[in-house]
Amino acid sequence: MTLQVRAIGYHLAALLLLGLIPIATRVDSAEISPHSTVPPISDEQRLRLLNWTKELCPPLSEQFAENESTDGQDAAAGSKEMDRAQNLLSEGQTEEVVRILCRVLAMRVQSPGLAHPRTIVVLNAIGVVLRKQGESGRARRLFEDLYSVVYGYPPEGRRLQRIIMHNLGTSLYSQGYMRESEAIFRRALKMSEAVGDDASESVGATLTNLAFALEAQKRYQDAEKLHRRALDIRSVKEGWALLDRAATLNNLGANLTAQERFAEGTPFLEEGLKIRKRLLNTQNLNIGFSLASLSKNLSARGQTNEARILARQLVTLRRSTLGDTHPETAMALELLASVNLESGDYAGALEAARLAMAARLPLSLREETAVSDDARFTSRTALSSAALVTVRANWRASKTSEKFWSNPSAPTNSAEAFLAAQRIPASGTADAFLRSGARSAANNQGMGELALALVQAQDARSAADRDIAEGLSRGVPVEALRTKRAMLERSVLEIESEFRKRFPAFFELARPEPTGIERLSGDAGFLLPNEVLILLEPGTTKNGFVWAISRERGAWAEIPIDAADVQAKVTTLRQQLDLASGYDVKPTSRGLVRSASFDRKLARKLYKDLFGAPQIAAVVDQKSHWILVPQGGFISLPFSTLIAGPISGGAVADADPDVLRTTSWLATTKVLTLLPSVSSLRMRTEKRPTATPDATAFFGLGDPSFKGPVGTPTKEVSNYFDSRSGRADTIRDLAALPGTRMEIEKLADLLGASRDDYLLGDEANETELRHRNALGQLAKAHIVAFATHGLITGELRDSVVEPALALTPPELSDVSDDGLLTASEVAGFTFNADWILLSACNTAAPNSTSTEGLTGLARAFFVAGARSLLVSHWRVRDDVAARITIRAVELSRGSRAMPRAEALRAAMQEVIADRSADASQIAFSHPAIWAPFILVGGE
Repeated sequence: MTLQVRAIGYHLAALLLLGLIPIATRVDSAEISPHSTVPPISDEQRLRLLNWTKELCPPLSEQFAENESTDGQDAAAGSKEMDRAQNLLSEGQTEEVVRILCRVLAMRVQSPGLAHPRTIVVLNAIGVVLRKQGESGRARRLFEDLYSVVYGYPPEGRRLQRIIMHNLGTSLYSQGYMRESEAIFRRALKMSEAVGDDASESVGATLTNLAFALEAQKRYQDAEKLHRRALDIRSVKEGWALLDRAATLNNLGANLTAQERFAEGTPFLEEGLKIRKRLLNTQNLNIGFSLASLSKNLSARGQTNEARILARQLVTLRRSTLGDTHPETAMALELLASVNLESGDYAGALEAARLAMAARLPLSLREETAVSDDARFTSRTALSSAALVTVRANWRASKTSEKFWSNPSAPTNSAEAFLAAQRIPASGTADAFLRSGARSAANNQGMGELALALVQAQDARSAADRDIAEGLSRGVPVEALRTKRAMLERSVLEIESEFRKRFPAFFELARPEPTGIERLSGDAGFLLPNEVLILLEPGTTKNGFVWAISRERGAWAEIPIDAADVQAKVTTLRQQLDLASGYDVKPTSRGLVRSASFDRKLARKLYKDLFGAPQIAAVVDQKSHWILVPQGGFISLPFSTLIAGPISGGAVADADPDVLRTTSWLATTKVLTLLPSVSSLRMRTEKRPTATPDATAFFGLGDPSFKGPVGTPTKEVSNYFDSRSGRADTIRDLAALPGTRMEIEKLADLLGASRDDYLLGDEANETELRHRNALGQLAKAHIVAFATHGLITGELRDSVVEPALALTPPELSDVSDDGLLTASEVAGFTFNADWILLSACNTAAPNSTSTEGLTGLARAFFVAGARSLLVSHWRVRDDVAARITIRAVELSRGSRAMPRAEALRAAMQEVIADRSADASQIAFSHPAIWAPFILVGGE
């Protein structure tokens, strides 16, 4: 892919004049002599740089030679060209700027040489352009190559080294590697301060970038201190250096706006804009940063007319200079749409939102196929913001009568909003579920092994990408990892090429377009007569939305609480349900709470918030099977425990076993299934692989050899990891789970399995499980069960651990057997199971509502080939887990077999009806006992 011409001028001008990342001319003319001596580079480094020069400027590729020459054009001429390019940037002559950069690049490859700082400066500038265009994965790889070259520079090249560190750090946090980027910026700051540079512009730029990394982690107060320190450094009151001060004023004002200190932030923003307007042409792109920040600030203060004027100026500026499809134009359009919504101009908001989506989609689709999972973070996040404002604009632009329809064809605004909502990033489980369906289709084409190889190569590439980011953050060598990643990328490309030749539909199956309402409704739609699909999107700072679609009708509504309120309510419910959330634990198998009260009023309120809108109730009330597609914070919500009918008795009755038994729980009044995405529903129409002659009914693992007393509380998840490996001694002290032995044995007996079909005690270890996988035993089983402790992390993106199942630890652990079966290891297994039962005790921190760990395990099993999962949301007693799983499997078999979701409901109802524990500390009718399980995936 060649460089997009319209973007380059904007980005160089913005960063150079803002003083965020000092590039190109400042270093080129002031510090680096063309006669400077640079350390030699390896043949591999030379080849990488040469490939970049040819890739970035293909029209001039014939001018690039592998062998550096001391002959060539005058280096001073190149400096003058760079100066001229800088002057042209503010005039918007981007095509000429591109030609200049490539021409200078060709000159400098010849002299002073490919690896010389003056050549690196030009490549660095182009890398910044790539990142700003949204090609974060490509930009990061370029900066990695440049950093490997400048790492050994002599002192006169250290400033360029810091600049490339800045850009590398910025690329990392744009991919979601927040902590790693922060570490890089802190290293750059120490480098500056170590040479007595603590009051220089270099430090000012580093402070700014470090502040941005902290803001990306929502650490606004810490970032504010850095912005204020940068403002002290940029204290100049006159001349062109004022532009650096203007940039910092804008950054500080934007930071205060993010902290909702709107009035305090306004003067900083206004002063920054005033300086820029005084020193720059009105069409200068840098003015746009101030226009955007001040517009957001004034809109938040209720000054919507003033905010709209600024937003319109911003859109005009960026469209005329950058074009309609540039990412920064899309951001401006999203801002205009939001401000128009606040001011009541709904038609104008919808027009701007549609233009923003049109700009975001092509780049997002390109990034989806070009880079690893973590690099997709950037494009998906950007597309999400456009999708959200599109949903809101359609809602406001719709008439009340258009928010409910009684035929398969939905009104235009409702249909558009439903498609846009599916563009908002779902969990990684959604991707994995779709990849599972694609693998199943590949099996039918005789390409199952190739599909597995692709999945494994993609996951290994992502793991290498994360390891490289971690290594760069610590300043350790990563060349071996980069070589490994390059090898994996080649493998992925080769396998993808084979699929495009033999089975091109594979990619559409793995990453389908959003599913329209017309494909769900009507006699030919995916939905069955008794089903309703419910999509829940919590929003961000504003209220979210809910859609309900059946065969005959559909509706959507705004949820009357915002995302923060949703999260608070979910947190409260989860704390009551988690059996280790601050209660004293009675020493029974998996823990027993002392207080059995449950806030039914809150559960009822949340039900009405989500499903109580009249148009939603009209669709869902008459359907017996609810297919829930939760996004964002709703993934954490235990839907089973919501209350669908009136409650009586007040708070006192919240602990009464009989009252709890007769409560209209959603899980007992409706059949519930969770799907990772709307598009997942289409998998039910696909042909399943034919069972092999040697297929078996069951494979199970349970009762690993743990030495802790039954009921021993588990520790924080990080206690079981040493970096990314398990700590055998700590794992061995986990509470014993004798009930899981009975669970596995009864399942085996029910399904007619032999003793060789399950692992218990000392056998339930990683080495033996890998052996059984290699023999194909896991892939042959229709039902697979894991009954053990589940170690579930919180926010995995910034964590060094991952979700795992605890197995019997070895006496001496190694890489292949450390007592933990992690999600990444599960993904390398092969399953062909209709149903995988994860009746694991979820040991997430009790105050955490993040389900990235839970969904991470689910994702791994879907990647490995599972079609549906039974998973637990929180800690569950092993005796109750056995009752529910065994009974659900039993009811799903035989001549009167129930669908799996109905079988699960029936099994839970039987537990609720059990009065044998009514006189104990907690009755079976308490939802903490019967409600942890949920079915993910369909029949």
